[in-house]
Amino acid sequence: MSKIILGVFAVMVVALGSFFVLQNYNRLPDLAAVLALEPSFINAWQKNGGIKSELAFGTRGKEVRLLQSVLLSQKEPIEVTGYFGKMTEAGIKNFQLKHNLEITGIADDSTRAKLNEFYFNELCPQENTFSYLDLKTTLVDKYHPLPKDFVPPNLVYVSHQVKSFGVICLEQETASALTRLFEAAKKEGIELAVTSGFRRTEIQGMLFNFWNNHQGDSSFDEVALPGHSEHQLGTAVDLTGKSIQNASVTMLFATSAEFEWLKKNAHLYGFVMSYPPTKEVATGYHFEPWHWRYVGERTALNVFSQNITLTEYLRNGGR
Repeated sequence: MSKIILGVFAVMVVALGSFFVLQNYNRLPDLAAVLALEPSFINAWQKNGGIKSELAFGTRGKEVRLLQSVLLSQKEPIEVTGYFGKMTEAGIKNFQLKHNLEITGIADDSTRAKLNEFYFNELCPQENTFSYLDLKTTLVDKYHPLPKDFVPPNLVYVSHQVKSFGVICLEQETASALTRLFEAAKKEGIELAVTSGFRRTEIQGMLFNFWNNHQGDSSFDEVALPGHSEHQLGTAVDLTGKSIQNASVTMLFATSAEFEWLKKNAHLYGFVMSYPPTKEVATGYHFEPWHWRYVGERTALNVFSQNITLTEYLRNGGR
């Protein structure tokens, strides 16, 4: 769960321009580099499908800019010009040396694979040993955390399937259900977009610390502590819509046509609103019209028909 002003959090949520100062990243240098990138780069990288062409001294163009942005994020002393000159060549060689690649000074196949893998691995990691959890019925709230290093099984990249901002990954069944939901909405003139999906615990910790430093104790009712966020399940999404210019994580969404459609139809595709209005006592968090979780059609129908929160339903043993 998250509260984000003007699309902060460039990679995870409408990504969401860089928001943390790099000294906060000392324990996570790779993740720091990913998050430090400007949203324009992330969107371009995503749309382009990564860096595809072999790039060498003298080449120009969009992919050179992507390459230079990656190198700059890793503190190589270069400028993003779109021209592959001596500084870019030196940056490539340093990158190759750091990652035990053949030092050619060229963005060849192995170097491009490592550059692209870097982002997917940080933002869409592989599952760990906690895949026994039932993602649809696991209660995650202030009192029921996930294992610290939990990563759900079968994370897939969804930004090529549904309209999204940044690098968005979801558990595979959730991704399929979300695609069906988006398609159904579009048939009725409703255009949705995703601004956040799976969020690893380190990112949630950074997010919480950011808001806690700015808002103090009130942040506990708005942002989950690391390990306590449904986003870590890989089954929760933050949504927005065309009618509000795809603004990220805003109460404007509660007045939108997209939200009205979701309230009436999301359960048909297995999604529920985790933090509905006037239910703060039950959920522990303020109303978040943008935050929806996939729980499967049976559970979603039960929650919808009983007019209760998912938290209440799960605390009552799924009855």
